[in-house]
Amino acid sequence: MRWENFFFRKKKMRISFLAETFFSNRPVLSNYSATKIMARQYNPFPLTTARYLDSFRSNNYLAGGLKTTYTLSRRWHLQAEGHVFSDVKKIVPQDGYAAGYIPGFSEPVFMYHGALVYHTGFRPLSACISYFEGENDPWVFMLNFGYILFNRKTF
Repeated sequence: MRWENFFFRKKKMRISFLAETFFSNRPVLSNYSATKIMARQYNPFPLTTARYLDSFRSNNYLAGGLKTTYTLSRRWHLQAEGHVFSDVKKIVPQDGYAAGYIPGFSEPVFMYHGALVYHTGFRPLSACISYFEGENDPWVFMLNFGYILFNRKTF
């Protein structure tokens, strides 16, 4: 279940709240890696969909965040986001690289995202910086022209 609501709108600023919960009775697979790869990932903005984030994958989780957009001018705007994620049943490696669950809430992890966007007459041009707590390479800097598009998921 996912819910997003813009609770503050003024001329130049918008703030929204995003909440997501996911519960599944999916069993663990034959090994830890396969279980983590098949687990659902929390994806609050497009970059997260394009990247594998081990710390933000689970078969049972609660997550949420705030998104802010500030309009600088007709063509320029700033975006800032902060999100928190917590497993309800954490997937952990066990003997022989099997997978198992630890019941109860895990320690929360955070992700942050900021972007400066210029709307050209054709497509947007953006410079983004993101931080993903708990990842091996937590910082991402991206220059992007256009939109990030995805095919439909097969499962």
